[in-house]
Amino acid sequence: MASGRSTKETRREQTRRRVEAQRAAQLRAERRRRVTYAIGIPLALLAAIGLIVLVAVNRAAPVTTSFGAAPASVVTPLTTVPASALDSVGVGTTTTDTTKKLTGAALTSKGKPRVLYAGAEYCPYCAFERWGMVVALSRFGTFTGLDLMKSSPTDVYPNMNTLSFRNASYTSKYLVFDGTELQDRNGAVLQELPAADNALFSSIGGGSYPFIDVGGRWYQSTSGTTTALNAVHGKTWQQIADALKDPSSPVAKAVLGTANQLTAQICSITNDQPSTVCSASGVQAAAKALSSVQ
Repeated sequence: MASGRSTKETRREQTRRRVEAQRAAQLRAERRRRVTYAIGIPLALLAAIGLIVLVAVNRAAPVTTSFGAAPASVVTPLTTVPASALDSVGVGTTTTDTTKKLTGAALTSKGKPRVLYAGAEYCPYCAFERWGMVVALSRFGTFTGLDLMKSSPTDVYPNMNTLSFRNASYTSKYLVFDGTELQDRNGAVLQELPAADNALFSSIGGGSYPFIDVGGRWYQSTSGTTTALNAVHGKTWQQIADALKDPSSPVAKAVLGTANQLTAQICSITNDQPSTVCSASGVQAAAKALSSVQ
């Protein structure tokens, strides 16, 4: 009998120990769950707060869309390029691949031939083309109100330093120039074209930037080759302006080549006036290159 009681007591002791061990394990598991919960909630909150802060920072810091007026140190070298430099460059490193002859009605305004430009400030090809446009048009008249600008930071040739026509005015006794920047550097609507100009932009240019209609006689998009665009990309506004006086520089070959091409087109609608500009050897070289354009 004693042996039987001893066996029963041993079994009860073993059962008690198993129960206590199970309870201890449950307590440990419960403590772990509480610790995990206590740590996990703050971490999740921190992650959520971090995401909110990141979104808020991105919204609070949009892409800059204004860089102020172009200083004289940039504008003057652009508008007073030596004729010798322009003549030395000729067509430079530019192309006539996106140039077309137009056969419709002449584009005029106030009794003068008219040059129409439509572009966007985010557009890298517009960014390149404006440099040559300012040089070319300055041979026929005077700009005021040019602004500094950069192309989109997320497009090809990102953040290309350039100018903007958004606040610019132009006067000339030979022609009228109307430059419109339809979108800003963020792609937001900036300016609008009159209905007739928008029709030309759509029908001739297919709504693509840049769009340049020279007197209804020439359509010009970008004259920039990869070589030309690479020459300008990465340079500061001042470096680009200062390089134009050296016809051997890659920047001058790119920008002044564009300027000569546009000058030759403009001369064809001004009856080759002024003669000192239109008879220049650099302009004549560009006119020869344009003679094969259909």
